[in-house]
Amino acid sequence: MKPIQMVMILLALLLCISLPTDVLAEPLTRERSYLGTEPFSLKQSMDWFEHTDHSYKNEITYLINLIEHSPLTFIRNGKKYDGEKAGAHLKKKWEAKKEQITSTEAFIEKVASHSWMSGKPYQIEYQNHETIPLKSVLYNELLRLHK
Repeated sequence: MKPIQMVMILLALLLCISLPTDVLAEPLTRERSYLGTEPFSLKQSMDWFEHTDHSYKNEITYLINLIEHSPLTFIRNGKKYDGEKAGAHLKKKWEAKKEQITSTEAFIEKVASHSWMSGKPYQIEYQNHETIPLKSVLYNELLRLHK
């Protein structure tokens, strides 16, 4: 096992603790994403990813695509947004820092985890109104990609 795989597994174990119990009740598969993406669009995204090189830029594009198609609510600085607006916001932030982002993990840490203005973490709100950090969900999605 490669060191990065070991780190990702340990990170996933730590992050899973903060996931809502209804999310953990079912196993994560090609048809099920922590972002609540509909099976059809999730399958399309997975198929696209499997047929591209697995560069960090493609991984980031995949994560943003999942966010854009997610039915969940995204919370930024206390305001709620749909997936389409959240994805568009992250695209703009990534574009602004593209030269500094050299890995998917850097994208999650520097772009997708918190507001640059307030420093507040981005959150996802599930239908049961439980919220978790977007950072945790994105790391879990990344781990799923690397399986």
